Amino acid sequence: MKLPNEPGRAAILQHYLKPLRQDSSIDPEALVIELASMTDGASGAELEFLCQTAARVCMKEAIRSGLPPESMTICRSHIETALISLGYVAAAPDEVVPLIPVPAGRLG
Repeated sequence: MKLPNEPGRAAILQHYLKPLRQDSSIDPEALVIELASMTDGASGAELEFLCQTAARVCMKEAIRSGLPPESMTICRSHIETALISLGYVAAAPDEVVPLIPVPAGRLG
């Protein structure tokens, strides 16, 4: 089975993002276009997982902050975190966390 092209990825993303409550600062159409261009080579299942990951990041933030989950909306930072955690974009150097604990003073 062929992987979806950019318009196909946009349609898939639109389908999976539509039911999610997004922050009012997000333009849903622009977001779909942007994400479709960033996810070349992704399957439909991977795009669904990207959307689910952004929703999970949002819920984790709600739990940490003590806010009721129903008051939260998915914002750009949740989507960016999902993109980074799934390897679609690289984290900024100051955001990189070693997988193996390194004693203080041993980095650099």
